This record gives sequence, structure tokens and C-alpha cells, in this order.
Amino acid sequence: MIEKKVLNKSKIKKIFKEYYNVKVNNIGLVSGGSAEIYKVDNYILKLYQKKYDKEKIEKEVKVINYLKDKIKVPTYLKTIDDKYLVKVNDRYLIVQDFIEGTTKDKFAATKKEIKECGYLHGLLVKNLLNYDTKEIEDENWYDFDKNIEKLNEIIKLGNNKLIVADLNKKIEMMNNFKDDLKDISKISHYTSHGDFSYLQFIYDKDKVNAIIDFIRVKKLPIVWEIIRSYSYMDKKCKNAKIDIDNLIIYVKEFMKSVPLNKYDLKYMPYVYMCQLFRSTYGYKEYYKKDNNNILEFAHFRTELCEYLFNNCKEISRRLQEL
Repeated sequence: MIEKKVLNKSKIKKIFKEYYNVKVNNIGLVSGGSAEIYKVDNYILKLYQKKYDKEKIEKEVKVINYLKDKIKVPTYLKTIDDKYLVKVNDRYLIVQDFIEGTTKDKFAATKKEIKECGYLHGLLVKNLLNYDTKEIEDENWYDFDKNIEKLNEIIKLGNNKLIVADLNKKIEMMNNFKDDLKDISKISHYTSHGDFSYLQFIYDKDKVNAIIDFIRVKKLPIVWEIIRSYSYMDKKCKNAKIDIDNLIIYVKEFMKSVPLNKYDLKYMPYVYMCQLFRSTYGYKEYYKKDNNNILEFAHFRTELCEYLFNNCKEISRRLQEL
């Protein structure tokens, strides 16, 4: 649910004066969605949703401070009390230096951008190899019985025909999946962004000025993040299909910084498919928000899941040739 706006211009001016001893003039809303984001002179103010507690946001600050001399990330502004977070109406805000540029849309990447994204992904993971994180992705992805039960719970929430059809399709695929996944536990787990894609880049023309949004950093099956990242950027993926040649370009660039083992290459499409099998994202939210855009995205992911179900063997074979 989108939360009610908390800030206005007078409140923002007061916050900057009281906590940062900075007088500001120009204030404009950048986003009023799940997080309130404002451009304030040469700063960006981000007010997080209530669900993000102090510990989660401080984790993001810690990661960015760890990375700031290694890759291009935002720079946060400290308060006069030498803190990063300010609490307003049971929500936390943070201020960072403004980064010139824009973000990209899904499915709009050029081949050059696919290559660059793969390289930056590998570079990020390489720079996080020695970063200590206690958060680990829960991998119930391969427990089909449990995941079928989870999908059936969403089916009971309503009678939207598309949702019922999509979830039943996922259940049918899981019930008919025959491939042997006994060695899938041997895939590599690395600490990474948690939501990495070129959608998290700020571009100034053709140059990446920064990578943003590190609140989900955790240890995870890295091949899942690799193929997921690729699938959100290539224009050829818009119709829920994978261009294997372009995926290989991404993977090769990633591997310039971080090695992948034979199980990573073998199981990459299977890991993504299994994660998509169990995902209810978009369907559950639709019943809460009645939002057609989020339902469209959920349907895209189910179509992609079906494509992987039918093409995993070929994608896996091509990747193993690397």
C-alpha cells in the first residue's frame, strides 16, 4: 500500500535547518510512490516506508560506505549530530548528494549496456567478497510441495481469472517438472546487491554515474541475480523470452571479475525458474491495491517461467559451453 505523504516544502526546509544546518531553496518531488523522494537544491532526500526500520537503512549506509572508494555509489550527508538517519512520523529519512543523470526503463538496453551491466555486476560482487553480512537468501525455492501450498493460498484470496490461471499454470509446471536437481546445492553463493539490474543505475548520457538502492544486500545464489538482472534489461526479453547469445555476453563480462563453477552454468536457468515458480509477487499485491500494472508484471514473470520450463535444457547447454 502506498503510504500517505508526510513531507511538504516547509517541513523539508525545517529538517534541513534543524538537522543539517543547511538553508535550502529549491524543492521538488521526484517520486511520491512507495518512498517519498525529493530533490532539494543539490541533495536528494529519501523518506523510507514504515516497513524499513532503522537497522535495515543503516545496513544500506554501511554497505555504501564500504563500497564508496571501490565503485560509484551515492554519498550520504551526516547530520550535525554525526548521524545519517532522521526520524519523522515513525519513518526514517536520509539525505545524499544529488547525482546528475536519469534511470532507464525495463527492456530498453542496448548490447553495449548489457555488456557494461554484466561487467559492473561482477565488479560489485568482487568488491563485496570480504564484506560481512548476516543476511542470507532463504532458499525454499526447490521445495515444490511447500510452494504449491503457498500458491494455493493466493488462489483462495479472490477470483481474478488471470491470477487463477497463472498460479494454476505454475502448479501444473511444478507437478510435471522431471529434471534432476540433486547437485543444485553446489551453486555459488556470494554477497551481492539483492536487486541488481541496470534499473538501479543512474546514467548521465551513456555514462553510469552511480549504482543505487543497496537496502537488500545479502548472500544469495549469484546465478539467480545474474539471469534476473539480464531478463529485465534486454529488449528481446519483453516478450518473456531469453536471448541466449545476449545472456552469454552478460555472463562472460561478469566472469571477468568473479568465477562461476560448472554447476552455476548448468543450473542458472533452473534456479531462476524455481524462484519464479514460487513467486506470488504482483498477485498478492494486486488484491491489496487493485493495480493493473503490478498484475501485468506478475503475468510477465509467469510467462517467463513457462519459457524457462520449456527451454532450460538448451539455455543450460549453451552456458556450459563457456
